[in-house]
Amino acid sequence: MPKEAKKRGRRAEKKRKEEAGKEQPESTPQVAAPAEEDLQFYGQYDGGGAGGEEDTQFYGLLDEGESEYFRKADEILELNQFGDGNERALFIANVWKEADGKELKIANSQGCSRLLEKLILMSSPSQLKSLWRKFTGHFLNLVQHRFASHCCEMLFQRSVGIVSKEMEDDYVDDTATDEIFASMESLFMYMLNELEPQLKHLCTDRFASHTIRGLLLLLSGQTVSSSDLVQSRKKEKITLSSDVAPIPESTEKIPVPQSFHDAVGKILAATAGSMSTEEIRSMAVHQIGSPTLQVLMKLEMGRSSSKEQKAKAASKEGTLLGKLTGVSTEEEKSDELESSSFFNNLLYDPVGSHLAEKIILYAPKKEFKKLYKTFFNGRIGSLARNETAGFVVQRILEKLEKHILEVALVEILPQVKGLIERSQVAVVKTLIDCCAKQGVEASGIAEAIASAYDCEPAELILRMIKLTPEDLTPKEEENSGKAKRDPSQRYGSLLAQSMLQLPGKFHGIISQRLVL
Repeated sequence: MPKEAKKRGRRAEKKRKEEAGKEQPESTPQVAAPAEEDLQFYGQYDGGGAGGEEDTQFYGLLDEGESEYFRKADEILELNQFGDGNERALFIANVWKEADGKELKIANSQGCSRLLEKLILMSSPSQLKSLWRKFTGHFLNLVQHRFASHCCEMLFQRSVGIVSKEMEDDYVDDTATDEIFASMESLFMYMLNELEPQLKHLCTDRFASHTIRGLLLLLSGQTVSSSDLVQSRKKEKITLSSDVAPIPESTEKIPVPQSFHDAVGKILAATAGSMSTEEIRSMAVHQIGSPTLQVLMKLEMGRSSSKEQKAKAASKEGTLLGKLTGVSTEEEKSDELESSSFFNNLLYDPVGSHLAEKIILYAPKKEFKKLYKTFFNGRIGSLARNETAGFVVQRILEKLEKHILEVALVEILPQVKGLIERSQVAVVKTLIDCCAKQGVEASGIAEAIASAYDCEPAELILRMIKLTPEDLTPKEEENSGKAKRDPSQRYGSLLAQSMLQLPGKFHGIISQRLVL
């Protein structure tokens, strides 16, 4: 009997639990899961040291008059009806003057923290440095706060551009003569010294984790938007006027000083060295810690491939990749049997499979070949059949060389019919796309798809998108409103688009039917 198609991830799991709860009798009490489960490694790692939002310092509350003033200032900035840039700059300067001494209260305020984010986006380097001085010494508390953590994240993103400008020979600082000069680079380093002792805990903190992920990317010269792991799904987007200097796009590389790269290397070495293999594995399947580990793995594998740096990274405690997979560099040795077993299980885990995807995506060529030989050679067909491991299989197919892709095609072909019947078309679509890109003969996939839909080739496209010839005739009553579409129609449509890349009779059949 075909297996029900399911989605992976915490949101899909939450939805399934809610639906299961609705089926229970109304008299059955619903017991909420303890919040501590979100803040520790399933009882195996308690984070040690810092204690989360409930233990952070309380900075006081804004009084009613102050709250009203900042709410009105937020509305004015949102309307953006200033005569010119100078008028807006004067308004921002007045808001900063009113906020002097209240910055920590504003950052922790549910109603006013959004204003602070907007001010950060619109402020001058001198104003940002002033805010840095107010936050210095409090970053450990701020990054763990529900609202202040977003302010810190925005401050880091905006300030890294100033660090890049300070590296230019012709840079002119706008700091007033009566203020103590401090470079933005030094302010970053002070902040890192404050966070580093508790970094292990912050990686799994409910609010600090997204800020830490963004900070790690920025320190390595990458934009935050370059990774979908960073932004909170619930975070609202701030839209500003077009004349406000934007944050660098995801395709841009940010020039950063060597001290930032050294700090990233130090953090990676400390993480791999201070955390045991068991802690790293627990982090790999932790809903909050796993995205942070994905960023750490990306940075580790993206570091220089020079033998000197490889030997330095692997000299003492090994690498994150070695502890997770058992696939070690020439300089390090690990328990390959135990690590291999763990990584195999990771492929089927709803949370851990995301990490496995990123490992495949970012692994250098040499490490990828080792991973493929150890875990996927001869198993790619059976893995493609699993709904969770199939996501990892897609990333593997995208990186395979032509001669290995041909072998993978032979292994996956017997599974195509079952995948189509269970509406798991993503692996099939990716396989077709990769074969078309590499020039691999893939007519067998089209034949397997036709066999799965059990129809004549001329009717294939209609069966794929679940339409009948009558549905193609416009009807006046349907034109008056939007008709509801079956989600599987979209999947079939995407699969048909990929099939159009294949030469041969199926391409002609689909394209001819589309014209008709």
